[in-house]
Amino acid sequence: MDRKPFSLDALSKILIEKEAISETNLSLVNQFKDKWAVSIYDAVIETHLLSERDLADLLAEYFRVTRSYAISKVMIQEDAFDKISFLDARERSIFPLGTDLLKNEFKVVIGDPTDKLNMEFLSETLGSFNFFVSEKKLIQDAILKYFPITSQLPSLNNLEDQ
Repeated sequence: MDRKPFSLDALSKILIEKEAISETNLSLVNQFKDKWAVSIYDAVIETHLLSERDLADLLAEYFRVTRSYAISKVMIQEDAFDKISFLDARERSIFPLGTDLLKNEFKVVIGDPTDKLNMEFLSETLGSFNFFVSEKKLIQDAILKYFPITSQLPSLNNLEDQ
């Protein structure tokens, strides 16, 4: 796959390069980000400069990856929840799909491929992986819907032993 590399402030550069927002608005987004201690991604969404759907479209196009508009049960492989915990998935807005046996790589759906810490986490945790881009809201909803209930409420594991 021919992906473009990312850097710490890649999202800002992408937004300017793609003319998605002006430099003036980017300056305001940075002020918002600093004041409220959120990411550039979240600042853009929270200030309504772009919808989350539009931002996901822009990122998928820029990184030349598949844009996921839905996450369904048929997409999820048997090993999907073995490598990424419920807590990591929720905190990082990452939805694991599992291993693609033909390509021998793990597939995930992410909201912000410019998030260097998340990309490093995925590399360290999964080794070889491929990602799709979607809205963080959709990812968070899918995590609650599809992760096993015992991973969401660990105290239920004790009930299974009884």
